[in-house]
Amino acid sequence: MHKRILPILMLILAVSLFWSVFIINAHAIVGAAEPLNIEPNESFYVAALNPDDYTPLTSDSPSPSMSQMPSVSPSQSVLPLLPSSSVSPSPSTSPSPSLLPSPSPSFKPKPTASPAVTLAYDPSLSSEISAATPTEPASTTVSPSPEAVPSTTSKQIPILMYHHFVRDGEPVWNAAKSESAFRADIEALLSAGFTPVFAGDLVGYVYSQAELPEKPVMITIDDGYQSNYDIAFPVLKELNAKATISVIGWSIGLSEAPERRATMLPHFSKEAAKEMYLSGLVDIQNHTHDMHDLIKNGATHDGVRINNDEPLADYQTFIDADSALMNDIFLEMLGHSPTVFTYPFGKYTSESEKILRQLGYRVTLTLGSKFSTIVQGEPSSLFGLNRINVDENLTGAVLVEEIVKIMKK
Repeated sequence: MHKRILPILMLILAVSLFWSVFIINAHAIVGAAEPLNIEPNESFYVAALNPDDYTPLTSDSPSPSMSQMPSVSPSQSVLPLLPSSSVSPSPSTSPSPSLLPSPSPSFKPKPTASPAVTLAYDPSLSSEISAATPTEPASTTVSPSPEAVPSTTSKQIPILMYHHFVRDGEPVWNAAKSESAFRADIEALLSAGFTPVFAGDLVGYVYSQAELPEKPVMITIDDGYQSNYDIAFPVLKELNAKATISVIGWSIGLSEAPERRATMLPHFSKEAAKEMYLSGLVDIQNHTHDMHDLIKNGATHDGVRINNDEPLADYQTFIDADSALMNDIFLEMLGHSPTVFTYPFGKYTSESEKILRQLGYRVTLTLGSKFSTIVQGEPSSLFGLNRINVDENLTGAVLVEEIVKIMKK
């Protein structure tokens, strides 16, 4: 009896061991290909949404947390940067075409038609939010050399994120900021000794050991709404502060898109974008041409994320095509290619970071309520930069207090 049971037990043990090893290895292989994902507990704001879709803020509404959140390690591969010339034009004169950053020499596929997608607000997406983009427009930063200079020096950079703005007295939604509150934010930052910078300043610091202000801060604004031009831009001029606006390609200059949705917030025009850029106070960067939707709404991808079992070549074509459309828009609008990529919903993958490097992007922006640390001689530190969402209830005084508190840690 025992002699017959022993072989059976040995066989069962061997089979169990085999399947355990197989499952562990399979998980490791599949896990390595799974998209990296950041889903901070922030308010969600899809491009071109109707104000009726927003949740009005009250004094009881929670402000975004600035607690530490898990970060995503970007790919370590480094590709040559695009040549550029960062020269500040006078507000009254246009820069010579030769002084504008050169177009990307990277592969530029033939643009393909974007799939027809209806932008519809889904309340279940309330844990996601659009991403913005820093940049390097009319700045006086030092152009980076092709090879980063090795160093161990680093700098903490608070990057703030805004979207839509409203006049005082108008309803304020979860992704909007009133005019007076925005002015108070900037005044508080300036009074505390912070200096607004562009992404180009960060690139110069990392690649060429160019100096940064003692307390740098990046102010980013996503999507390209008309309110950015009508409300935020005058405040920036009044206070002589720099900001970066990341635009969505398909919606530039539109106030309606019946084929997509019944109503939408107006977006500023190419002419307005150029005016702000030439002021030397506003940089314009890429927030994708048409990647602000999810598969559940009819899109081919969830933002920029790779689909399960999608061939890498197909995924690269997907990103290349959208980037090519934005490159054409930027060449017409500003005379140069975008160099900063702001991820929709803050979602990205290790594959997308590699592809964007190959396309010549120097900086990528995502989400995460904490600071980013950039390191001289380490270009990878410019990818996957975190940004802090600033809503109406996060006042300028509290914002500065929290930033200073984190910097002292």
